[in-house]
Amino acid sequence: MKSRAILRDERSSRPKTECAGRIVSVSSHCAFCGHCRGLEAGGKTNAHPLDAVSGRATSGGSSDEVLFQAVMRFNSLAREAEAVACNDDDDTGFISRFRR
Repeated sequence: MKSRAILRDERSSRPKTECAGRIVSVSSHCAFCGHCRGLEAGGKTNAHPLDAVSGRATSGGSSDEVLFQAVMRFNSLAREAEAVACNDDDDTGFISRFRR
């Protein structure tokens, strides 16, 4: 498991990190990556909110709302986080969390 530091700059409020040799947005890249295990803040790792709701999300209208809320929670945590907990030890890059 890798701990990828979150990079911040003055021009953008979006948290970013390095992944497979590129700088990517945590909110739009890591949030939907199968390698992401959560966010590190204050010395502890917060599990990825989508992991917590994946069993509850079934087909139907309410599952969309549950998934949307989980992604919004992830983005809120990303603003305060110091690092991304990533299990991409081989540095292969993004894989979809929602493979069929």
